[in-house]
Amino acid sequence: MTLRFDQPWFFVGLLVCVPMAWAALRCFVGMTAARRWSAIVLRVLLVGVLLAMLAGVSVVKTTDRVAVIACVDRSGSVEQFYRASRPARDAGAPAYPQAVRGLLQSGSKSRKPQDLAGVVLFGASPAAAGMLESGPFNIPDEWNGPADGTDIERALRLAGAMIPPDSSGRIVLFSDGVQTTGDALRAARALGASGAGRKGAIPVDVVPLSYVVRREVVLESIDTPPTVQAGATIPVRVVLSATERAMGTLELIREGEPVDINGDQPGSRLRLTLEPGQNVEVFKVPLPEGRIHRFEALWTPDEGEAGADTVRSNNRAESVTVSPGPGAVLIVDGVSNGEPQGPGSVLAKTLAGAHMQVQMIGSGALKSDLLWLQQFDLIILQNVA
Repeated sequence: MTLRFDQPWFFVGLLVCVPMAWAALRCFVGMTAARRWSAIVLRVLLVGVLLAMLAGVSVVKTTDRVAVIACVDRSGSVEQFYRASRPARDAGAPAYPQAVRGLLQSGSKSRKPQDLAGVVLFGASPAAAGMLESGPFNIPDEWNGPADGTDIERALRLAGAMIPPDSSGRIVLFSDGVQTTGDALRAARALGASGAGRKGAIPVDVVPLSYVVRREVVLESIDTPPTVQAGATIPVRVVLSATERAMGTLELIREGEPVDINGDQPGSRLRLTLEPGQNVEVFKVPLPEGRIHRFEALWTPDEGEAGADTVRSNNRAESVTVSPGPGAVLIVDGVSNGEPQGPGSVLAKTLAGAHMQVQMIGSGALKSDLLWLQQFDLIILQNVA
């Protein structure tokens, strides 16, 4: 245990104690010797305490206990591609959680009985897998957290907050480093610059997860013009990437209905043979009536080619095209319940007579889809509680 002063130059003020004690000896002549010297000593101690407070005195207690937090990336890409990248000769290799657990165990042989271990699992958001304990690292085989993203910064900050103030800390990060939100480097710098705090600097060790993606098809994007005139024919550009030659069918859907992209051949789906690398398909699609046109592209590998596409979640993409038109009004009517001849349809008829596009629905048919509501310039709630 040692004393530390943030601004020790404040103790220069102790020099004032010399003239203060001399003046007290001259002025307290009417006191007994015991009272005179006790008054002087107490005043000097009071000045010393005030100067120590200004100097930022603190007690530093050294400890040999180390708290190690393992931040384990459990995002969907890591889970899926780590498994998919294992070659056939490694078919008996441990799964991702078991592999991380084995690495931590082999690197913890020098741990002392009082050292602590903790685990933070993270994807789009982090979560602590139990409390800090002196036993082995508790890495569950399954994790139900959000896996549709990677936020390394929040995981590192949570791990830093878990380290007790009476322990030195260390963080081990298992990740491929592909973050979708946050700034991992900023969090690591903040942990390394915390040396002035009571925990000291917290180093971050990184175990990079490298894998080779094989036998995979990714539907990268579907591109459509953001805004076109009503009734126009637009180009729809679909981009697929394949790690190797693959066969399957491509399907294009607009507002839930399939679009025929197969030309004169039967069926609406287009059979494709993808070459390694990027494959681009462009289709001319006439737009029907309506202001909002949602397109969705779907890739389905052939049954015999199922092994050539290991992750199915990246086989779809969406795009939206808007067609501006005359003023469109949505009337949500609670009396007529959407019936055109109901008692609340007078307003609908009046607006239609003013050459506006009017749609009337019941209050129970109102959708919460913001994109669907965007096709209307005005929404009127009529007789709706």
